[in-house]
Amino acid sequence: MRFFRRLPFQTKLIVSLILVIVLTTVLGYLLIHTAINRAFSDFAKHSMGNQDQVFRQMLVEYYARTGSWDGLDRLFLRNRDLLPFVVADANGIIVSAPQFHLVGHKLSRSDLAAGLPIVVGGETVGTLLSRRALKLRDPIEKHFLGTVTVSLWISAVIVSLIGILLSIFLFRQLTGPLKRLNAAAGDIARGDLSSRVKVHSQDELGHLAESFNEMAASLQKSEQAKRRMIADVSHELRTPISVVRTGLEAMRDGLLEA
Repeated sequence: MRFFRRLPFQTKLIVSLILVIVLTTVLGYLLIHTAINRAFSDFAKHSMGNQDQVFRQMLVEYYARTGSWDGLDRLFLRNRDLLPFVVADANGIIVSAPQFHLVGHKLSRSDLAAGLPIVVGGETVGTLLSRRALKLRDPIEKHFLGTVTVSLWISAVIVSLIGILLSIFLFRQLTGPLKRLNAAAGDIARGDLSSRVKVHSQDELGHLAESFNEMAASLQKSEQAKRRMIADVSHELRTPISVVRTGLEAMRDGLLEA
C-alpha cells in the first residue's frame, strides 16, 4: 500500500483502470462460460430424450439372451467415442464405456445411485449411467466447448485491450489539463503572473482552469497596483527630499545660516 501511495497520480490511475478492466473481463468470462456450459448440458440432456430408457431395454434384452455381459463392449467398439452411456455389472464394475481405459474400473455407490438399474428376471444385473453422471463428454461436446472457450478468451483479450486503449485515451484527456495547470502554477510561483491556462472544455476541469486564470489575473492586477503605488509614493517623496537635500547643501556651502 505504501508503494502504491508513492506512485505518481498518472501511474495510479492507469493501474487502477487496468485492474478494473481485467477483473471485469475475467468475471464476465467466468459468468458466460458457466452459463454456456449449463445451457449446453441442459440442451444435451433434453436432446437425449428417452434414449436412456430405450438403451436400458436393449441391455435387458441382451443380458436375457446371453446371460452375461461378455462381448457387450465389442458391440460398441467401432463407435465407442459416441457411446452416450456407461454400463456396469452387478458388482459395479464397468463393462462398457466411451473411454476404453474405464472398462474394468469399479464405480462408487454414489456413482451407481445416479444410474438406472438394469433388472432381468427380478434381479439387478447391472447399472446404466449417462456420460454426465460420470462427468464425461463425447468428442463433439469437447470440440464445441473447446471452441467456445477459445472464442471467449480471444473476445476477453480483445475487449481488455480495447478497454485499456480507451482508458489511456481518457486518461490523457483528464491529465492533460492538469499538467498544463501545474505548469502555469509553476510559472506564477517563479514570478510570471502573465501565465494562463487554455480552456478546452466546459466540464469541471474547464471550470478549474477558468478559476485559475481568474486568480492569476487578480494576482497580476494586485502586483501592478502595488507597483503603481510604490512609483507614486516614490514620486511624492522625491520633491521634499530634493528640497531638504538642496537646503543641506546650501548650509554646507555657507549660503544659508543654520
